[in-house]
Amino acid sequence: MRRIGLLTSTVLLPVLLLVPLLAGCHDRAAKPAQPPAPKAPGPPAASTDAAAAPSSVDVPAARARWKPDAIAPVVTLGDRSFVALTGWLEPDATPDVAWAGGPFTQLGGAHHSISMQAATGAPALWKSAIGAAVTGYRYEGTRCPTTITGLYWLGRDHMPDSLGDDPVFVGELAPTPGCLPIVVTDRNEPVFGIATKPAPKQVAAVTKAFAKLPQVRAAARGRDDDKATVSLFMFGADARIVVAQVFVKRDAACDPEPLVVRATFALDPGAAPRLLTTTTLEASPVTRAMLDSNHDGVLELVFDEASFDHGMSTHELLATYFDPAAAGADDAARASSIAWSLYAGCD
Repeated sequence: MRRIGLLTSTVLLPVLLLVPLLAGCHDRAAKPAQPPAPKAPGPPAASTDAAAAPSSVDVPAARARWKPDAIAPVVTLGDRSFVALTGWLEPDATPDVAWAGGPFTQLGGAHHSISMQAATGAPALWKSAIGAAVTGYRYEGTRCPTTITGLYWLGRDHMPDSLGDDPVFVGELAPTPGCLPIVVTDRNEPVFGIATKPAPKQVAAVTKAFAKLPQVRAAARGRDDDKATVSLFMFGADARIVVAQVFVKRDAACDPEPLVVRATFALDPGAAPRLLTTTTLEASPVTRAMLDSNHDGVLELVFDEASFDHGMSTHELLATYFDPAAAGADDAARASSIAWSLYAGCD
């Protein structure tokens, strides 16, 4: 799964690298015919150690830019908002957790405490992201201009002063007051659906159609299921509805094998629900937003925070963006999230 990766907005960020330039100046004018005087020793070459950028910066400044089609989900923890940055930079540069330094800060999630540590050792190429303006959008499509104000690592472990084994490299955002974004992107005029409470008849129709899907029937064999979650979004007069259900082996002590089945339907007036897409991506059954950011007609989804028990480990997702039509070998490759796995042991 990409952990964005990364994420996600496309902002051209010039990176200024200080490179000492030593050039000799040669006099090509005619000279008297006499033996050349011995050449005096020149000044020593300037040390590149004097450059502000750490030696780990090996990407040419002229090539460093943000990817033009990036999009990533935003997570808000308390009064602070973050977006995953991995995958934004072009050419690709892999963040290094060794950049983390300084004291730990504890941030509260819905069900857990998250450790945060500043990326004080990040190279200049990454630090150039600080101060960059990016464009965010609320769940219903309101544009939320924001700025990246710092670089951090977020992670989870059983010890408070630890990032764990699977931390995520993020940029903190300073969104417009009263306008918390759910995604960040510079794609041109993304279209968002308006979340609407579905009518009982709509819920009955889509849950009946959902229950008949082969993926749902297969998931139900040997598993118990939670009540289906239904989310309706209106695109003008067009109704699009998402049904999601979680199936688990509740009696399996060490391997509950959670499985999420999700389907998107079109509700055309006077017609039965029309299936658009299905997925078994492990993400929250709660859909926070539905949008078409690239105008290809395939609706993308943004999911809420969720946690899945896998017996020996817990898979925690703070925010997930999913595009069913994106390139990728499977649904996990077509999603980007702020997520990690935490060792849990087996009772």
